[in-house]
Amino acid sequence: MSEDDFNGKITKGVEIAIEKSLSDLPNFLSTHIRGMALSAIGFSTSFGRIEVDHCNGRNSVLSDSINFKAREFVEKKLTKEIDKVKVTPELKKVVKREFDDAISNSIRWNIETKVKETVEKFMNELIESLVKDHLKDKLKSITENLKEDDDIANPEFGKEFHQKLRLKLLEWEIE
Repeated sequence: MSEDDFNGKITKGVEIAIEKSLSDLPNFLSTHIRGMALSAIGFSTSFGRIEVDHCNGRNSVLSDSINFKAREFVEKKLTKEIDKVKVTPELKKVVKREFDDAISNSIRWNIETKVKETVEKFMNELIESLVKDHLKDKLKSITENLKEDDDIANPEFGKEFHQKLRLKLLEWEIE
């Protein structure tokens, strides 16, 4: 096969592929453009039917546009309404009362948080102390039993174990 024949076959193959792609283009575009258009306005076709796209954190062009326009509208309306409001003694009284309530709520929340932290710390220390005292009593009981059994069991093991327990008890009593 000559180079011209080879190039001719390649060219013919490319032409056929282009024609096939072009003939498939309307179906491809209608399928994908429809999906893109639906997605742009906040819909999904992922389950074979049109549904509202509920994916968290994802906004459509339409919802972003509506949010922007709504925000703009509300800001303009609020600005106009606020400009109309006159600062009267009654309004000052309402603002002061709301401010005082907010301060009281903040103080209450901070006190409640501090009390919870303090009680939790106290309870942890108390529980640790009770457990330690209980362990001390248990270990004393064990060492007294071991002391009695020293002669019966292995005397060397009993004495060594007894000494370690006594040291631990002394250590705890120092704390």
